[in-house]
Amino acid sequence: MKKTIWFCLLMISLSSFKKDDSQHYVLVKIAHKQMGHKNVKVAVVNIEDVKRLNEPLKALAAFYSCLAGSNCDDGKCELTTALFNSAQGSVSQKNSISKWFSNNVTAKKVLAQNCFVSSSSSSSFADYALLEFLVSADTVKINYAVNEYDHGKSSLNKGQDLAIIKSNQVLMIKQNIWKK
Repeated sequence: MKKTIWFCLLMISLSSFKKDDSQHYVLVKIAHKQMGHKNVKVAVVNIEDVKRLNEPLKALAAFYSCLAGSNCDDGKCELTTALFNSAQGSVSQKNSISKWFSNNVTAKKVLAQNCFVSSSSSSSFADYALLEFLVSADTVKINYAVNEYDHGKSSLNKGQDLAIIKSNQVLMIKQNIWKK
């Protein structure tokens, strides 16, 4: 029964996407940067789109900033700084997640760990190469690409999650970011 309800809700949400009323937010993207004589690709936080986020989308971004980093160094990550002008695990970040994800098991786990993500200079860490939200009515498609680094080995984890914003809650309908 639960699967049937979930499937119906998913189909209704997906059918609500119309090109003319959707909004697109690119929060983390790859940009080209000149380093010496080389043009290299680096992940950057798109401050303009971060500033356009409404409260529930800001909470969704805060939640995702606990799942992978964004050029994190000494407890500060660029996405969290852009969202709240504060460090990773700040009161602002945790309050935002608590308010909008009160029934989410993963949110409770990241809050219990103070929203910790490894520094981008650690021997093992994960950083976004892409994080974007496609919003139509109450439905949010979350596209992500996460570069995972582990003792000199790297891999790319990319996919799409799905959330619905209803009744002052962000409900994760599909969350695969760390499912292998």
